[in-house]
Amino acid sequence: MICQGCGQSFSLPAGYSRSKIQCSGCGVICTVTAETASDRTAPSQKRPSRQLSQATVTEPSIEDQAAALWQEPASPPPSALADESTPVFADESTVAPVADPLPTRRKELLVPCRRCGKLIRRQRECPDCDAAEEPLIAKIGSLELDEPSPPRSILDEDDPTPYQLADKDIPTCPSCRKELPKGGVVCPGCGFDRRNNRKVTREFEPIHRVWDADMSLETRLRWLAAAQGFHWLLALLAVLAGQSVWPFFIAWPFFTAMLCFVLGTFDRITLTRDRRGRTRLIKQWRCFFVPLQPVTTEVRGFEGVTTGRWHDAGLLEWLVVINLIPLGLIPAIIYWYNAIHCQHCHVALALNHGHAEVWVYRGRSEQQMNDIADTLGNASGLRRIV
Repeated sequence: MICQGCGQSFSLPAGYSRSKIQCSGCGVICTVTAETASDRTAPSQKRPSRQLSQATVTEPSIEDQAAALWQEPASPPPSALADESTPVFADESTVAPVADPLPTRRKELLVPCRRCGKLIRRQRECPDCDAAEEPLIAKIGSLELDEPSPPRSILDEDDPTPYQLADKDIPTCPSCRKELPKGGVVCPGCGFDRRNNRKVTREFEPIHRVWDADMSLETRLRWLAAAQGFHWLLALLAVLAGQSVWPFFIAWPFFTAMLCFVLGTFDRITLTRDRRGRTRLIKQWRCFFVPLQPVTTEVRGFEGVTTGRWHDAGLLEWLVVINLIPLGLIPAIIYWYNAIHCQHCHVALALNHGHAEVWVYRGRSEQQMNDIADTLGNASGLRRIV
């Protein structure tokens, strides 16, 4: 009878009358057919197998061919060693004791074992060498170290703990995963308290600072009042000298507009920080002393605070000087000195390795530049980039 699972042939016991039988090789339950049931005879009464002669060659049955495919080949003697890189083809007599009817199975590719040199099939373990673990000999050049290799449990890649950490006892914050100081319970980075399993609410000192670029608003209004008083003083002296006062009346609107543009166009920077540490930067532009819509910037998320000095007057500054000359030489000289001659400084919030992203201050005072940069860095925790 041929097993339906492994394909091996076996004979039914004498007097077996059931309709199913279990294969002794693989354990598969096979059905006893009517043809097989007719052959339920004792082993001594079984008919002899048909002998093949050279005169008459008959084709074997399908069951015999399947049994031959699953037949394990006999191992060649150990003396038949070959080079590991040279495959060896076995003969019919060395592969299996039974005749193999299929031509493709008559020669099987065998390779030598990597340790003992015995010919084995591909992708199969050697029954002699791989049955028990043997110590490997580590070779470094011509030097041989006879120390045994570590057990496979250590070399196994599936080991969940292959390494031992020297600092495994150092506690870490459950919230931000940063290392905590020895004996510390509160994380210095995020404020997480390990005793209460929650973040500690940290209170910051509130900050409210206001800067007007170069000069304060009060100082600018004083300069405007002084210029107006000087203008009307000249008009009074002209009247006392018997000259006409109309030129002063005609020039007064243009002179006032020019002064309001020069003195009343500036930036106001406001820096605030609440008790929770949120830092905001409010920048408001004033034109002719009229405040425009403020722009609020969240300081969190920037890389740092950058500062620097620059001296670059463009075509626009020179056009303003040329247009101020007909209105008066003194205003043109004042604008030239402030906008072109003097060196300018700047403070900006930086991103992308120091690139200025948001301009905070641009003016002539280096002292004010340092004051704004230091206060902004202390309030927000950003580093200063020079």
